[in-house]
Amino acid sequence: EENRQLLDSIGLFDGLPDRQKGRIAELALVEESFEEGARIITAGEAPAAMYLIKKGQLSIMQGGHVDSCGRLVGGTWCSQLMVGDTFGGRSVLYNEPHRVTVVADEHCELVCIGFQQLKSVIGEDLASCIERSFVQCLLKN
Repeated sequence: EENRQLLDSIGLFDGLPDRQKGRIAELALVEESFEEGARIITAGEAPAAMYLIKKGQLSIMQGGHVDSCGRLVGGTWCSQLMVGDTFGGRSVLYNEPHRVTVVADEHCELVCIGFQQLKSVIGEDLASCIERSFVQCLLKN
């Protein structure tokens, strides 16, 4: 029930039928915690999931490099992500590498929507399916 409410809060999925939303909530949502300084997504890497922030704040960074300890060094701060924000969706939808790096500013709790699980529910062409569902939803209203 909580997973379904979280999914309903993500506008990207507004046009999907209830049964598909139910399957996504059942199969694709996993909660994860990250500590301050952790990289959640890294520019140039392939997408594994999209994320919804349940607790904490994160920074979107451009540039920089990852040191031997896995920490982002340098880079330019672009913006702040807060509770209720989502990120990583574009990369998941279009199956393209991330354009930015997202780093936890403090302990964070995220809901991850797995890329492979999402494809198993919606189909291979995620972007077309979601865009089509969204347009159909708009036309009904």
